[in-house]
Amino acid sequence: MDPSLKLAVCVLIDIIGIASYAAPIAGEAADLGWAPISALLVNYLFGNGLITTVAFFEELLPGFDVIPTATIAWFLEYSAAGDAEKEVAERRELREDAIDVSVSDR
Repeated sequence: MDPSLKLAVCVLIDIIGIASYAAPIAGEAADLGWAPISALLVNYLFGNGLITTVAFFEELLPGFDVIPTATIAWFLEYSAAGDAEKEVAERRELREDAIDVSVSDR
């Protein structure tokens, strides 16, 4: 997906999530329905279980709707901070592969 389009979808997900503040009591009830939808959309966009879980609970818990989880996930994916995270994960995988090789050689 084009990064600009993905960012637009992320911002839309976050705007819908924060819209519950327009109706204080009804909005929190609407969050019960929006939380799984938001989590599914974030999972589709990023395929990351941790970010999906954060998106779900961020929408579900009262007072956390102001956190733009989907937009933060986009920045992590397309920024230097996200690159550093990917590099750490790749090093971890290489280390695990090296351990598997040494164990299987015995």
